[in-house]
Amino acid sequence: MSFIADFHIHSPYSRATSKNLCFETLYQWATLKGVSLIGTGDFTHPAWLAEIKEKLIPDGKGLFKLRDENIPSLNIKLPGENLTPIRFMLTCEISNIYKYKEKTRKVHNLICMPDFDSATRFANKLNLIGNIRSDGRPILGLDSRDLLEILLETSEEAVLVPAHIWTPWFSVLGSKSGFDSIEECYRDLSEHIFALETGLSSDPPMNWMISKLDGYTLISNSDAHSAPRIGREANLFDCEMSYNAIMNALRYGSKKGFLGTLEFFPQEGKYHFDGHRKCDVCLSPEQSKRYNGICPSCGKPLTLGVMYRVVELADYAMGREPTAALSYESIVSLDKIVAEIMGSGSASKKVQREYHRLLGSLGAELSILVALPFDTIGKHASSILVEAIRRVRNGKVHASPGFDGQYGNIQLFTDKERNDYSGQTTFFPLQKKEEDNTLVKKEMKVSFIQRPDAPKLDFEITKEKHQQSERLNEAQKEAIESPFGPLLVIAGPGTGKTRTLVERIIWLINEKSVLPRTILAVTFSNRAAREMAGRIEAVLAREGVQERPEITTFHKLGLKIVIENHSEFELKEQPVVLSENDIAYVFSRIAKQTKDSGNISDFSCLEKRIIDFIEKSGDCIAVPEDIYKQIDDVFGHYTDYKRKHGLIDFIDLLVLPLSLLTNNQEILAQYRQQWQHIFVDEYQDVNALQYRLLRFLSPAGKDLFIIGDADQAIYGFRGADVGYFTRFKDDYPDAQVVTLTRSYRSTNTILKASGHMISCSALANKQELWSGISGSPHIDVSRLPTESSQAENVLKTIEELIGGSSYFAVDTGRSGDGNASDISFGDIAVLYRVHSVGDSIVKALGRSGIPTQRTARTSVLNNKGVNAALACIKFAGEPYN
Repeated sequence: MSFIADFHIHSPYSRATSKNLCFETLYQWATLKGVSLIGTGDFTHPAWLAEIKEKLIPDGKGLFKLRDENIPSLNIKLPGENLTPIRFMLTCEISNIYKYKEKTRKVHNLICMPDFDSATRFANKLNLIGNIRSDGRPILGLDSRDLLEILLETSEEAVLVPAHIWTPWFSVLGSKSGFDSIEECYRDLSEHIFALETGLSSDPPMNWMISKLDGYTLISNSDAHSAPRIGREANLFDCEMSYNAIMNALRYGSKKGFLGTLEFFPQEGKYHFDGHRKCDVCLSPEQSKRYNGICPSCGKPLTLGVMYRVVELADYAMGREPTAALSYESIVSLDKIVAEIMGSGSASKKVQREYHRLLGSLGAELSILVALPFDTIGKHASSILVEAIRRVRNGKVHASPGFDGQYGNIQLFTDKERNDYSGQTTFFPLQKKEEDNTLVKKEMKVSFIQRPDAPKLDFEITKEKHQQSERLNEAQKEAIESPFGPLLVIAGPGTGKTRTLVERIIWLINEKSVLPRTILAVTFSNRAAREMAGRIEAVLAREGVQERPEITTFHKLGLKIVIENHSEFELKEQPVVLSENDIAYVFSRIAKQTKDSGNISDFSCLEKRIIDFIEKSGDCIAVPEDIYKQIDDVFGHYTDYKRKHGLIDFIDLLVLPLSLLTNNQEILAQYRQQWQHIFVDEYQDVNALQYRLLRFLSPAGKDLFIIGDADQAIYGFRGADVGYFTRFKDDYPDAQVVTLTRSYRSTNTILKASGHMISCSALANKQELWSGISGSPHIDVSRLPTESSQAENVLKTIEELIGGSSYFAVDTGRSGDGNASDISFGDIAVLYRVHSVGDSIVKALGRSGIPTQRTARTSVLNNKGVNAALACIKFAGEPYN
């Protein structure tokens, strides 16, 4: 059967859409337009998906129909009794904004789904990734290739179609943030892309200029934001009206029943030509090149349109027609034609009255525009309307191209022609356009820029882009190649601290033939240890080195020593380590029994009290139990409880090794012999226990590499003491000191400002940091009167940085001039001092659909459900405990 389909529409939950959109309205307008199959749009939005499930039912062929009780009556009775039934397909559009190959990409993707279950599962997966509730077209910081992978994992029958592929800001081939090919975007999954949506600003002949697109089926959809826009672009089929048959037709073209498309005249699209809307400057690609891509009015970069981008990627001239090319028809909506004839706006009462009369007399709009014989139309319409439709079908129109978000204009008659047809000189005159101040002629004439010999239209504003050199700077090299012995490296933020440490380890192994097993590197977090180990692993594996250094955290180092010497502590080979929640539970039980809490509120408080006691009491570390019992009775009971049940806590992971090394010189000598080269990252954050452990393992003369920055000491709340950093030279008088001053992370502006702020309290690094990264010469300070205005200011700034997250942001100017640098959401951080301040900011960003990832205020381990699950796992492993 023959039918017309429009897959790409939106719901009232998308931005800048009509709030009157509902399935009843969509059904009415689809009938009036002559569109038999329309997309639901926006099925990822929870509220719209709920309405879809409430009002639509499966038709048994992968499509959906309105429930009988929801089918609306028509205000206009169309001629003919057997109207084609209206069907719906589950569709949505996803806005993917992400960084790939150091460039921000903004790609819109159209999704088609065969069933409710797949649509629901897909929406649930996206809900775990980003915010799908703020916008019917959700904005996700997700690579388009990864979106396609998630889609295919959800349903093998699901289809992804790159949407409006030429739009400058939000498309796969767009000039602002797209790719140079479909394959570059979807990479190893490109074979699953078989159809492309051309968009309002391009038509098939423009796409035929690029031979790389010959293997794709070109489709067109309305991207309707209101029901009357349905069918302004659409697709023609002659196949079974079922999901699988339609997808086969799109995959294999005319062989399986895809006939072609109904198109906008591309000049009418908002981004056909180049220009600046604010300056009223519109240019052809050739003119843009002549002006070097700069607006002749304001001197800023032009918004390069679809025609420019097509010419840039083309390898054929306009006029080429591929072997498998399908037919297409360019159309102008009927109400616009009537409006031009009447000299009135298309929404005016008299135009709408005539429009509805024509539908009632002649039938659905698209049939009138492309199929009805002229003599049939002439029986119910004036000769000027017949001539207008003839001109549209023959492409005989006058076009003023759209540019920079402003729709173009298609005109069918001159004033004289219209008046000649009407036989009147003043009745319904065509409104004269004011003298056109734009720099483009009405008729579009674009010559082809031959490839590959033609020069690229390359006039991007040059930006200094920082890339850390593979070569080491002199200070880093000095630290890495220093002779054996104690070495203190003062490394400010971004100076390549981890790289310097890693390169030193590799240098020892490669250049000094140091055995990897004799190297110990200690840091403060599992993440830092993994990163360090990963870098070293990559180099050693490539060079065929089998052994690996010991790279660990302080607590894991302590656990290793405890496990290797468990019999010394009367512990099992794999002792149970109490979590902070476990400690709190044990203390609460003891407090109830002794009626004394010991003023312990959390683990960090416990840790600090023990560290303070050890610092004051000298060598009491030899007998750990005595430490606890001397503090107070609650600590003593806590120690007895742990011993009775064979438990240890995080403090024991340091205290027990210290007691062992204090009491057993033989074991101490073994560890000193085992680890002859010791590295410590973030040394400014060590506490008394960690400091003592290092002093045991690193006596005078040991090869000890310490790196850190006293100005970055942040862990004082857990007993960390930056004093150990500043007195390193006292502990090791023969220590060498190297200072890294070049930052590879921050701009000079930030370094100078932050250096000035901490200059009064800086403890160690008195040498000023510098950077080779240029940036803004100043830091903007905004004083806002309210919390909400502060949040809006943050939102506006983010929109400007990324060049707009939506058409709304671009068209309203919220995104600035749209010529942002290659910044994506993942490059932006919003910092605030108190957690509650972030609430209004997160709310404002969420309202605009901008994806955020907020750091948790508390550990996931504090969640009761997580704790319950962990308790079950522990019990299953050791029920007797």
